[in-house]
Amino acid sequence: MPTPEITLVSRSTEVGAIASLVAAMLPLDRSTGSVSWVQLDLLDATALCCYLGGQEADIFINCASLRSPWAHATDMRPLSKALGELGFGAQLCAQVPPIYALMSAIEELGLSIPVINCSFPDAINPMLAATGKAPLCGIGNAGMLHRVLSTRLPGADVRVTAHHSLVQLLLTGSCLSYLDADCHIEVDGVHLLWSELMRDTVPMARTVELNWLAATHAIDVIEALLFPQLVRQTSLPGPLGVAGGYPCRIQEGRLEMMPSPTLSPLEMISLNERAARRDGIAGIGDDGTVHFTYEMQEALPDSLGFLGASMHPSEALARYQRLDQVLASSTGVGLSCESAGS
Repeated sequence: MPTPEITLVSRSTEVGAIASLVAAMLPLDRSTGSVSWVQLDLLDATALCCYLGGQEADIFINCASLRSPWAHATDMRPLSKALGELGFGAQLCAQVPPIYALMSAIEELGLSIPVINCSFPDAINPMLAATGKAPLCGIGNAGMLHRVLSTRLPGADVRVTAHHSLVQLLLTGSCLSYLDADCHIEVDGVHLLWSELMRDTVPMARTVELNWLAATHAIDVIEALLFPQLVRQTSLPGPLGVAGGYPCRIQEGRLEMMPSPTLSPLEMISLNERAARRDGIAGIGDDGTVHFTYEMQEALPDSLGFLGASMHPSEALARYQRLDQVLASSTGVGLSCESAGS
C-alpha cells in the first residue's frame, strides 16, 4: 500500500512543527507519501471554501474543537473544572462549530469527499445528519472498547454497542459491573459482560493518554476506507449519522452498520439513548437541536446556566463565545466536584 499524502490544517502555526514530526515517522523506504501543512481557520467561511475548492482529497479527518475536552485537567479555574465534571454535553458548544463549518463548506461546494469527525461524534454526527450535513462516522469511543476486546480475544467476532459516556468509566475503572446494562458486548454471537471479560485487568491511564488508543483505532478505520483491499470489522461512534456507537464493517472502502445477534435495532438505539444521559444528552430533535438532561441543567453553576438550554448546531458558536467570556472572567466561584459528579 502506498504511504498517503497528508496535509495538516490548523489556525496555529504550531502545526508546522507537528507536520515535521509526522513526516519523520513515515517509512524510510516509501516510494510515495508526504506531509505538508496549511494555516487556516475553519471558522473563516470564505477562506475555507477557497481552500477546499482546490483540493482533491480522498478523505477529511476533523480533529478540531474550540476547547479541548481535557482543558479542565490543566485549567485550574473552578468554573473550568466544574465544566469538566459535567459530561461532554456541557461542552458541546465548543465541539460543534469547527465540524459544522467544515460540513457546511463541503455542502456549499457540492463535494462528495467522506469526512471522519473525531469531535464527540456520538452526539454531533446525528445533530449534523438532521441538518443534511452528516459526516461518514467518528473514531474512538465504542471503537476503543472494541479494540481492547479484540486484542484480548484474537480472532473472535466482537461487536460493541456503547456510547461515548461509558468509555472512560470502563477503561479507567475496576470491574464496574453496574455499567454492564449500558454497554452491550457480543463475542461470537453470545452476549457477554464487560465486567467479566475484563475482571483481571489493570485499569488504563486516565485523561489524555486514552487518545493514544483512539489514534490507533483511527488508523484502522482510515486505512480500510482508503484501501479497498482491506476489510475491517470494528465499532464506530456516529456511523452514517446515527447517535451512539455501533458494530460496523468497512469493506471495499464502504462503511456499513452490522446487526446485533442479541439486540433488535430499536434496543440498540434505546441502549445508546440511555447511556447518552450520562453525558447530559436527553435527546436530539428532528432538526438537529440537542436537548439536555434535567440533571445536567440542575448541576450547572448559575453563571453557566445558559449551557443547559436546547441548542441547534447553528447556535453553537455564539454559545461558545459566551462560555469563553464567562470562563475568562470567572472569579473562583464554581461547582464542587462532589455536586457535579452526582
